[in-house]
Order: sequence, then structure tokens, then C-alpha cells
Amino acid sequence: FKYLNKYKNIELLSDSTMFYDISNNKKIDYYDVLLYGNHGLNGTDKMINKIKNSHDTYYVIDTNTFNSNNSSSQFNKKIAKYIIDNCELIESKYIFDVYYKK
Repeated sequence: FKYLNKYKNIELLSDSTMFYDISNNKKIDYYDVLLYGNHGLNGTDKMINKIKNSHDTYYVIDTNTFNSNNSSSQFNKKIAKYIIDNCELIESKYIFDVYYKK
């Protein structure tokens, strides 16, 4: 996670987000457990709207988590896909794709 610390104002989308936030003394937020159904009624749409309304934010997608074909995974790929389709790809390094939302 040392690599991620060069970015300010990041949201990590990964199975390891909670570990990253706790290890870096970050505030726990809605992105920590990005699972289908974890954000209430119409939660996916709420999270996408939250991203639409964000500014100056780096969204880091763990490609291992996003590309996993694990049938029991609850990772909300629709939210990650929105970021991929609507934010600027800054770089890909290790298992991370870094996107920027102006």
C-alpha cells in the first residue's frame, strides 16, 4: 500500500480496503465494504451518484478483485465499471488502476 500513499484524496475499491484504511489511520467510509446490497435500497445508484458528485478524487481499483470470477464474490463491479468508463485513467501499476475524477 506504500505505492498508494503518493496520491491524496483516494478511495480504494478492493477486498482489502478496510485493511488499507485501518493501516493508514483513514476514516472508515462507504467505500470500505463495497458489496452488492451493502448501501441500502438503490445503493449502487447512490454510490454512483456519490462518485458523480465527487471532485479531485483518485479512485484506485484493485484489478485482482475487479477481474475475479469468484462466484461467491459480492464486490460491486457495477460501481467500479462506472469509474472505469467515466474517470480518467492515470496509471496502472502492480494490481492497481488509478483513475481521477476532476
